[in-house]
Amino acid sequence: MKRYSGWQQEAADLFFADLMGEPLPPPRVWTRSASTPPLMSAWPRAGWPFAGVVPPSRAVVEQNDLGEAIPLNGRGRFRHEPLGGEAGDNVEARWNVDAATASGSTVDIVVHLHGYGTPGSDFLARKAALAGLDMLDAAGAVRVRASSVPTLALVPRGRHVEGVRWLFDRLPDPAAFDALIAAAIAWLCTTVLRLPSGSTLVRGRLTLMAHSGGGAGLSALLAKGLDPDEVVCFDSMYGEDTPIRRWAEARIASPRAARSGLRVFYTGCSAPLPDYPAGRWIERPGGDPTYQQPGSWSWSEGDRKWRLTTTEVNARRLQHALDGALSRVTGGGAALAGRFRVERTSVGHNDIPARYSAPLLDDIAVTVPKATAPPPATTRPACVANDDWLTRSPRKPGGDDPKPPRPGRAAEAAVVDVEDVYAPPGGRAYSPSSSAAVFRTAPAPVAVTPASEWPEPTTDADGASQRALRALGVGAAGIAGFAGPGLAALRPIAAAFGEAALVELLRRLRYTPAQLAAPPHSFANDAALTRAFGRAVPRPVILALRTLLAIPGHFRELARQAGNEPEAFALENLGWLLLQSLRDDVRSASGLNFWMPSSPTFVTPFANPVPGMSSQAARLIVARMLIDTTLDNADYLARYGAWRGRAARHWRLETGRETSTMRPAGVPFYTEPFTIPASINIAAQRTQVQAAWARRLADVDAGRTTVPLTQCDNSYLTSLRLMSRVSLRGLQLRAQFPSPATAPSLASLTGLGAVQPAFEAAFQAVVDLGWNDLLFETQGMGCFRGKKVPGSPAAARRMSEHSMGIAIDLNAFENAQNTAGAMDPRIVALFEAFRFRWGRGFPTPDPMHFEYAG
Repeated sequence: MKRYSGWQQEAADLFFADLMGEPLPPPRVWTRSASTPPLMSAWPRAGWPFAGVVPPSRAVVEQNDLGEAIPLNGRGRFRHEPLGGEAGDNVEARWNVDAATASGSTVDIVVHLHGYGTPGSDFLARKAALAGLDMLDAAGAVRVRASSVPTLALVPRGRHVEGVRWLFDRLPDPAAFDALIAAAIAWLCTTVLRLPSGSTLVRGRLTLMAHSGGGAGLSALLAKGLDPDEVVCFDSMYGEDTPIRRWAEARIASPRAARSGLRVFYTGCSAPLPDYPAGRWIERPGGDPTYQQPGSWSWSEGDRKWRLTTTEVNARRLQHALDGALSRVTGGGAALAGRFRVERTSVGHNDIPARYSAPLLDDIAVTVPKATAPPPATTRPACVANDDWLTRSPRKPGGDDPKPPRPGRAAEAAVVDVEDVYAPPGGRAYSPSSSAAVFRTAPAPVAVTPASEWPEPTTDADGASQRALRALGVGAAGIAGFAGPGLAALRPIAAAFGEAALVELLRRLRYTPAQLAAPPHSFANDAALTRAFGRAVPRPVILALRTLLAIPGHFRELARQAGNEPEAFALENLGWLLLQSLRDDVRSASGLNFWMPSSPTFVTPFANPVPGMSSQAARLIVARMLIDTTLDNADYLARYGAWRGRAARHWRLETGRETSTMRPAGVPFYTEPFTIPASINIAAQRTQVQAAWARRLADVDAGRTTVPLTQCDNSYLTSLRLMSRVSLRGLQLRAQFPSPATAPSLASLTGLGAVQPAFEAAFQAVVDLGWNDLLFETQGMGCFRGKKVPGSPAAARRMSEHSMGIAIDLNAFENAQNTAGAMDPRIVALFEAFRFRWGRGFPTPDPMHFEYAG
C-alpha cells in the first residue's frame, strides 16, 4: 500500500471527503507538526437589547491522536462546579497553547462575560462562538497572539435568573474569579496538555472582557478589587461607570500604564420620533399590534417611569473621565491615549466581540475598523434632552407622558389593505428574456422567473400554503404531508405574503411538484439530516427554508419594474431584510436553528423618516418594522451608494436604461460592469495531471491502493504543487443544505492555481450583485477521482475535471445528474460569461457542475 507523509495531506483528504459526502479515506502516516483545521461557527444577526444567541460549534474536547501542535484544535470545555447551573460543562475554553508546553510555563488569561439570551443546552457554546475568541485560523495555524505568550481564553456561563437575564453572581469577588482561573489552568495541564502529575502553569497577564449584559458582572468584579491588566467593554456599559472609571484612573497613574489598556465600544442611542414622543402602536396585518418604543427609552409599568437603555451615556461619561486622567500624566498622556479610549462603533451589537476580540488581544492599542471617537461632551447624545447630562440624570426628549394604551379590538381590525400587484409611480413594464440564444447551454425554462405580486398579508396562512401548492401541481397526498410541521414552518411566510405572492415565491424554486411535496436536501439520507440537526427534520419543513431564499429574488424582479433607482434599491434591500426577519419567525415555528446567508453589504435598515418611495414599499417597511430610528439618513445613502456600483449598473442594463453593446435588455447577465479574465491556457498542467491519473490507474490495477476511483485521493497531486486555495471572495457557501447554523463556513476551496483568477472573479461578481440567494451550497471543487456516471462503472476510469481542480459543483442538492436541475438562469449566464461550461449540456446531464473552459 502507498504511504503518505504530512499532516497537510491528511487534512486535505478529510476536507475533500467531507465536501464530497464520501467515506473518510484510510488513515495516513504523518509527522507531528501541526493541527487540523478547527470548525468555525456562524451566527445569525439579532438586534439589541439582547446579546444574540448563536449556534454551538461542533468541535468539543474529544480524544484526538492526530498529533497537533495546538492540542484539540484549541477548543474545549469543562465544568467548574462553583458556577453551578444545569448539569454538564459550564465553561468554554479557547487556547493557542502548544502541545510541547512544559510545566512552569507562563500562560496569559482572557475571561469573557457573556450577555443576555434565551437559555438552552447549547447556550454557552453559542455564546463562545459569539465572543470571537477562536485562536486558530481555518488552516489550523495560530491567528491570535501567535508571537507572544501562550493564551487561554474562558467563557464561563452565568446564572440564569429569568427570561433572557443572566447574572455573574457566582463570580462575586476576586477569590471566586481566581478559583475559576486556577481550575482552568489545572484542566489545561491535565486534560489538554496531559502533563505529568504535579505539573502546573504560571498565570500571566489577565484580560477581562464583557459583552452586553455581561458588563454588570465586569463592574461588580472591579468594584470588589479585581485588578486585570486589560479591560474591554463590548457595548456593555448599561450600568454605573464608576468601577471602570476608578480602575482606569488608577492604572493610568501607575507605572504599569504602558502595559495596560481599556477599550470601550458603544452604539449610539436614539430619540423618540417627534410625532410620537411616548412611542406608538403599529398595526400588523393578520397579527396583534406591535409597540414601537420611543427610541432608546422604555416604559416601566412597575414604577410608571421611563428608563433609558443605552451604553452611550455611560461610555461618553467615561471618556470624559479618561481625558482628565490622561491630562494629569506627565507629558500629557498622549502615548497612553490609544490604550485607554472609548469609541462609537457602527458594527451591529451582536457582532462587536467577534469583530474586535482578535485584534485587541494582539494589541490593545490597535485601531479597529468602524469605530470613531465620541463627539465632544458639549454635544449631548440624541436620546438625551438636558445639556448637563454628564453630571445629572438624563431626561427624555419630548416629555414624560406615559406609554399609550394598547389599541382595542376595533382599532386592531382597521388595517389598511395592501395592493396585491406591484404598481409604483412611474413604473415601467419589464419582461425577462426568453431567448435561448444568450446561453451556450440554456436552462429550462430559459427565462428568469418573473414577479408581479406584492405581499398581501393573510390571516389564513395555512389555507394560502395549501392553495399555492395545489396551484403548482402538488396532489392531495403531497399537500396532506404538510399537515403539522410543514404548514407550521411555512406559516410565517404565507402570512406575510398571501397566496398569490407565495405562488410566485414557490415557482421561483423551479421545482417539480414531486420536489415541492418532498424537497431535496444535501445529506446522504434522512437519518444523516437528523444527525446534523440533532432532531428529525420533516421533508416539508425544508420547503420553508428553501422558500426564504426565494424572497430576495422576488424583490429583485419587482425592482426591474421600479420607476427610478432609489425605488429599485429600496426593493432589493427590502427583499433581504424580509428574508432575515422571516428567517427568525421560521426558526421559531420549526424549532430548527438553520443557516441562511447574511445580507449583501449594501443592505441596511431604513432610516426614519422612510426615504421617498412608493406607498406600497413604505407600508410594508413600517408594517414589518424594518426602520432603524438611530440610522442617520447619510448612512442609508451610503449603502445606497454601495448598491449604485455594479448592482445598479446591472439593473440599468437589464431594464434598458443603459444600452448594452452586446446584448438586448432583459437578459439575465451583462458583462459590462465586470472585467472578465483573459482565457487561461492550462495545457501544461493538464499533461501533468493526466500523467498522475495514469499512475493512479496503474496503482489500482496492481492492487497498490484500495481507494475506489470514484473517491478523492489527492495525494497523487501533492508533489505537482499545482493546486492552491481559491478564495470565495465573501460568497457564503455551505457544504450542505439545509445547514445547521453551527456547521462550518467555507472561506475558500482548493483548485488549480492557474485558473484561480477566473473562479475568484466569478465569485466576486455574485457577491457584488447581491446574488448569494441564488448560490449557497457546494459539493466541492478539486477532487482527484474518476467520473461518476450512474450505471457505468467504466466511466470511473476516465478522469473527472474535478481532478484538474477546474470544476465546481454548486447547489448540488437540487441539481442532480440526469435532471433538468433548478439552477437559476442568472447563475448559468454569469458562469458562462466568465468562460465556464455548464454540465447540463453533457451527454449525462450534470446541472450542478461548472468547469472552466477557457
